Amino acid sequence: MKRFLALLLVLLTLSGCSGFANKDNIINLLSSPKLSQRESEIVESIKAHLGRDIILKYPKQGENVSPVQITDLSGDGTDQAVVLYTAPGQGGNVRMAVLTASDEGWRIDYDSEGYGTEFYKIIFANLDGEKGICPARKVQVKDTTGAGDSFCAGVAIGLTYGKNLKEACRIGSMLAASVIVSSENVCPRFLPRELGLDMDVTD
Repeated sequence: MKRFLALLLVLLTLSGCSGFANKDNIINLLSSPKLSQRESEIVESIKAHLGRDIILKYPKQGENVSPVQITDLSGDGTDQAVVLYTAPGQGGNVRMAVLTASDEGWRIDYDSEGYGTEFYKIIFANLDGEKGICPARKVQVKDTTGAGDSFCAGVAIGLTYGKNLKEACRIGSMLAASVIVSSENVCPRFLPRELGLDMDVTD
């Protein structure tokens, strides 16, 4: 189980809510794909586990437009399902549940709350066997210029100073979010401890 959770990390690019910048955004939201029977069974497993209804969260853009993603995350030939949702009574942030297929149905292995109420795009990454999801923050976007550079810089900083990939991506998401809320396209200065780095600096 520890090995499985260590492998779990799904990346979401950029940060926050992009609004309805183009026609594709609107079409994606208005034509949300109907769940297959298998996907519906996965959703019902979460509802049974929580004892309440859930609201599936769809990405704003991208090829992976389903809130239920089925893939072999652990690389052992067994399917896992990643479900993005919110649930009444559990806050408004997007939650991520990971389930594994078994003879008895779908077993919930992981369920955690993210940092935002919406997300932009789902991208699966595979770096040294690590995979998973890092929900982005919801912010008021003014200009996305520099978001990718800031994200990559945050990930590089995190990995350089001993963070694992999941923690480093959270730093990258934080820096990207700080850039796109301004038209200046400049990342504000953060102290290391604001990024979760156990170190101090002096001016």
